[in-house]
Formats: sequence, C-alpha cells, structure tokens
Amino acid sequence: KKSASRKRSDRIKRMKKAVNYAMLLEELTVSTKGMPAEEGEEEKEGDMPVDKHTREEARAYASWMKANLAMEQENWKLAVEEYTIAHDLCENILGSSNGGEGQDKMQQLELQDFFTTRANKVIAPLLRYSMYELQEKGVATESAMNASNTLQRKAASSGSSIEFRDNSIVVESTQLKMALMKVADFKKEWEEE
Repeated sequence: KKSASRKRSDRIKRMKKAVNYAMLLEELTVSTKGMPAEEGEEEKEGDMPVDKHTREEARAYASWMKANLAMEQENWKLAVEEYTIAHDLCENILGSSNGGEGQDKMQQLELQDFFTTRANKVIAPLLRYSMYELQEKGVATESAMNASNTLQRKAASSGSSIEFRDNSIVVESTQLKMALMKVADFKKEWEEE
C-alpha cells in the first residue's frame, strides 16, 4: 500500500506531465506552419495552423492545467493568476463564438453552453477557493483583488447574485435566478407607472 504522501507525490508527477502536454499543445497552435500552399498558390506570411478560437481554447486549457497543478502544490498565488487567465479566456471564447463558417446554430449553442459551464461551474469556484486560501495566508495580491472584483461584477451584472448586508451572495439555482429576474422586471414596471 502507498502512503498518502506517496500518492500525492505521484499525483503531482502526473499533473506535471499533463501540464507539459497542455503547454506543448498550446505551443503547437501558434508555432507550427499552416497547410502548405498548393501548386500555383503563394504561401501567405504569418499563416497560423489553427483559427483564433482553437488557439484560445488551447491557452485556456493550459492555464487551467497549470492552475490545477499550482493548487495541488498549494501555490495559491500562481493558482489565482492561472485560473483568472483561464476564466477570462473562456469568457472571451464565449463572447466571440458568433457562429463561424461551417457552424450551425446547434453547434454554436453547444459551444456557448460548454464554455459558460466551464467558466461558471468549474473555474470560478476553484478561483474563489484559491483566493480564499491566498487571503488566509495573509497575501493579498493585486491580481487576486482584481479577480475577486471581476467575479463579483460579472455575477451582479448577470443577475446571478444578490446583495444582503453588504455581502454579495452568488445564486447558483437556475429557478431562483429566473424568479429574481421576474421580480426585477415587476419592480421596473411598477417604478415606471
């Protein structure tokens, strides 16, 4: 039987290997050349092998993996920085997925759902936990404070949080979010009358 410290050591070793592969994937999306030009066509300078969306996906994945490793190693500052990058990239991908060529409406909706879920249900809680651990250690970095403020603003603007006694409470339930949006609409209508 392996001891707990040995299992953790093995887990960190595997995560380092996964981070290296993720960084290699990210590097490949920007460093390799595109398809070779066919006969009669000129090679374009600066041709990228993949589109911007794929490069951002690879960057987000690499940042997410780096943050997971940093979290396992209890390097909270690096975890906050990398989770922030991954979260922002997922938000960018979500904002820029306007249905490129060859993408039908259903594929676009699936991509939006995937990146919304990834940003809000996977990365954001890990980012909040890492920020909490960083604050518990007494280290308040500028990037951690910016990340915290950004998460609070996004939650407030999307109607997924409520303010109570100077605290912002994130609402996770979809039904509750819908009810809060209805209340806000009724309040707005009532104020207009």
